[in-house]
Amino acid sequence: MLISRLQQQIKGDLSLSYRRKEHQNFFERENSYSENMELIFEEFELIETE
Repeated sequence: MLISRLQQQIKGDLSLSYRRKEHQNFFERENSYSENMELIFEEFELIETE
């Protein structure tokens, strides 16, 4: 499945909790983290390539 391929290519897992933690770590390093920040999680399906 597509998810399995993505998991092999992306460090870590694809869960929302993992993404939230990693985004928090990033923004804390940038000194711009806030508890009120929203994390938007979207998935896309590749339909066609050239």
